[in-house]
Amino acid sequence: MVSASVEGLPIRSEDVATDDLPPVELMFQAIAEHVADVVLLTSPDNTYRWASPSVTRLLGWDPTDFVGRKLSDFVTPETFAVVDRIRSRAVGGNVEVGIFAYRKADGSYLQVRGSSYEITDDQGRLIGRVVSLRDASSEVAARTLLESSERRFRLLAENSLDVVVLGDQDGVLAWVAPSVTALLGYRPDEMEGRAFEDFVHPDDLETVFDARRRLAQDETVQYTLRMSTARVTYHWITVSIRTTASFDGGAAQRIATWHDAQAEVEDRQHLVDLAMRDPLTGLSNRTRLERHLSEVVDTAGPSTRMVGVMMVDLDAFKAVNDRFGHAGGDAFLVEASRRLTSCVRETDLVARVGGDEFALLLRDLSDAREATVLADRIVAAFRQPFLVGVHSGTIVSTVSVGVAVGLIDDLETLQVKADEALYAAKSRGRDQAALFVEPIESGTSGPEV
Repeated sequence: MVSASVEGLPIRSEDVATDDLPPVELMFQAIAEHVADVVLLTSPDNTYRWASPSVTRLLGWDPTDFVGRKLSDFVTPETFAVVDRIRSRAVGGNVEVGIFAYRKADGSYLQVRGSSYEITDDQGRLIGRVVSLRDASSEVAARTLLESSERRFRLLAENSLDVVVLGDQDGVLAWVAPSVTALLGYRPDEMEGRAFEDFVHPDDLETVFDARRRLAQDETVQYTLRMSTARVTYHWITVSIRTTASFDGGAAQRIATWHDAQAEVEDRQHLVDLAMRDPLTGLSNRTRLERHLSEVVDTAGPSTRMVGVMMVDLDAFKAVNDRFGHAGGDAFLVEASRRLTSCVRETDLVARVGGDEFALLLRDLSDAREATVLADRIVAAFRQPFLVGVHSGTIVSTVSVGVAVGLIDDLETLQVKADEALYAAKSRGRDQAALFVEPIESGTSGPEV
């Protein structure tokens, strides 16, 4: 607390001998005269009684120009109302701070940061105020630039075709552009404040976590995943994300764009699907069969469930081509594919692996007899006549079938044995199926009709 004698503090130190000042007042004056901030003393009615020499450097005024004058002489009426509210809150030991425009000696105005602190005597009576002023023009300019940048950012973000998003480093969405409604159906306020993971397909969460780990080394990370929509569906989105400084100078934040990737993903999947299918019959081709076999082995884990590999050859395909030409042969292959598909279960994979060769993967067989039933059904189906063209006539063409049944972890061996069983069926006269059952515990097994 400053003593009551401060009210009588001389305006200029050279006007009084320092021996006449108490030690506390000498200390106050020495500090006030040498700090960069402007220090002002006021009486209880807010009349300026003293100003530090730094007022000349900051505002161009001589310290004596302040004596006997009030704040209203140096600020506009609008500013005075703001400062008066700040000053009214500086009671009970509180220091109130604000930024306002202060008139300089040349008539221009300077943005200053001001603070006000009450001085009371031992009985708690107000005897004046200490006011400090500091140049805030750079701070105001930076804030104006920042606000302008933020306005420009939001203007661009809100009108971008992609969705622009701001979030923290933990994935919490702080701001989402309104364009998210057109993309995902959500309103921005339905997403803001929630974690990004809340909207990601469970199978794609590891992609998100991996991207966050990579952001520690990479400037920008991009990935594609599925996000939920307000319609309880999922939509493919490409996310581009980077870490950047925040607008308010606080902790670093992440800025991301969400790009609609649904059409791109569907087109890519369609191209992949085309590459995996036989163009004539629409069945899986050899590439798809081999990939499917590999996936089955990789995802199976320990299992005692049996699988079957079936090889099918058309017995008279060359004769069909010779009699009806390639167009008739193609029509025959399409019908043959339809019959094969109609004979097996929905879980079975049917692939065309050659001109007149087909391969089937039979999953989750209860026993070898189940595979035998399917093979016999195929043989019987091909004994029915084929109609090839309206004017071309009919064809009776049989098939030979080789089947191998065993455990899922030995698919490579089963493919070899299925070929051996097919050869056995052909050597016995065709129009039949041969079955090879892999030995499970002991003994041996070979092809059987």
